[in-house]
Amino acid sequence: MQAVHENTEQESLTLWSIRDALELDALSVTGALRTDPRMVEDEFRPAYDWIARKLAEKLRPPAGIAYPVWSWYRADGQRKPRPDLRRKWGETGQDMALVEFSMPASDVLLSDYQTWHFPLNDWFLGRSEKEQDGFERDEAALDPAMRRARVEASWDAVLNWHALDAAWHGVPDDMQIQAVTWEIPSHAIHSIRTFRSR
Repeated sequence: MQAVHENTEQESLTLWSIRDALELDALSVTGALRTDPRMVEDEFRPAYDWIARKLAEKLRPPAGIAYPVWSWYRADGQRKPRPDLRRKWGETGQDMALVEFSMPASDVLLSDYQTWHFPLNDWFLGRSEKEQDGFERDEAALDPAMRRARVEASWDAVLNWHALDAAWHGVPDDMQIQAVTWEIPSHAIHSIRTFRSR
């Protein structure tokens, strides 16, 4: 299944990544912000492995990079793409940074934030209520390998949210759309705003 790119294939996308302010030190050392694989919690590693494989299908990872960097394309739907720093990001009192940057759409994989919780929790993602009910009805009869195959195949809808039933999952224009890319190079960064998490 092809990922949805919001008619951005030839464009540069403006993205925002919320980082621990301590990560900014890496910019002067490596020239880029990257994801430390040690920060990926074991219980979520299968979902992170899956999204990394999907991004790798689109763009080969640079040497030594296992997991992509997360950012926002539309943090609060189409009308409010930039993250609202009045919300809680990180631990209360934690020094954080909002990094605004641009990347070619060809280097970015977009996904729906809400349905991303299905891979995180190892759940089947039905595109409609009927499809969800059908899987739940059949699940007990599936052997583990077949269940795994069907569950993982269903996650492609995270990348193709326009194929989801809006009555079941919500209207696409209102969806929070996140983005992954292998790294944020310093030359792509427009601004960095530090703030303290609420």
